[in-house]
Amino acid sequence: MEEEAKYADQEEININLKVIKTVQTVALKVKKSDTIHELKTKFQSIEGVSARLQELFLSGNHLKDNKMLADYNIRDGSTINLHVRMGQEMKIYVERPMGKTISLDVKECDTIQRIKAMIHDKHCIPAERQTLILDGTALQDTHTLSACNITTESTIHMVVQESDEMEILVNFPDGEAATFAVRTWYTIWDVKTLIKSLTHVTQQKQNLIYDGNQLHDRLTLGECNFSCRSVLELSYSTQTYLMQIVIKSTMNNHIVYLNVHSCDYVYKLKKQIEEEIGIPPYQQRLIFSRRQMEDSRTVGDYNVQDGSTIHVVLRLRGS
Repeated sequence: MEEEAKYADQEEININLKVIKTVQTVALKVKKSDTIHELKTKFQSIEGVSARLQELFLSGNHLKDNKMLADYNIRDGSTINLHVRMGQEMKIYVERPMGKTISLDVKECDTIQRIKAMIHDKHCIPAERQTLILDGTALQDTHTLSACNITTESTIHMVVQESDEMEILVNFPDGEAATFAVRTWYTIWDVKTLIKSLTHVTQQKQNLIYDGNQLHDRLTLGECNFSCRSVLELSYSTQTYLMQIVIKSTMNNHIVYLNVHSCDYVYKLKKQIEEEIGIPPYQQRLIFSRRQMEDSRTVGDYNVQDGSTIHVVLRLRGS
């Protein structure tokens, strides 16, 4: 009888581990003689979750590490619930190339993928370009810090794969901003071309300022020492010119033609409209290219051109 029982304990069975937090189910082939700790170790080798952070439950009962599966009458096809503890909070360090060090507040259950995302949020280094290394071994994205034996005050080394891709931010004269995907070999003229595709302002009328300096068209972004998320200020040429624009009232479809200068303020334009159709400036909302024009901006700031149409909307009381 003892021999039969021992043989039965060596029988291989298929069980399922259901991760409560993610509702993920992992199938495992085990023996009835395996201990709960051995089961946790198998799950760690597959999913990278430290055995120390795993708590297993069957029918509401907490399974103890030193017990065998057979002790809990776990059979082929059984499903065991797995709860992953958060673990303690800790501080770790990531050493970047050139000796710069990043400090991160993390939890033992955080994955390497999560750490890469934190680095991206702080320093704009894409996760796919990061390789994190501990004791000469590249760390796998799905593994937790605990599974990698990373403890508080540990230092991880980071290798960054070079890329010529990055993003820059351009602040427009009207207070709006836009992000552009660029490459280090793009010239300033190329960036102005991207801006033109969005604003329809010609490259010749654009001035790009970085760190207080106006940038020359033939310089590349690499030569300007741009980094990811560098911020450029855009201004338009101060050269003024007279143009005729169309003012269309949405109340009665009244249309008037006005001569304005590109340097005229929007409030001055409202005063001209008042003279023509009798609506006081405080009751006017001027809309151009689906955007409301602000009194303190110039007509040129909105890239209003000769022949452009501006819509006048009556401002509702309290708006």
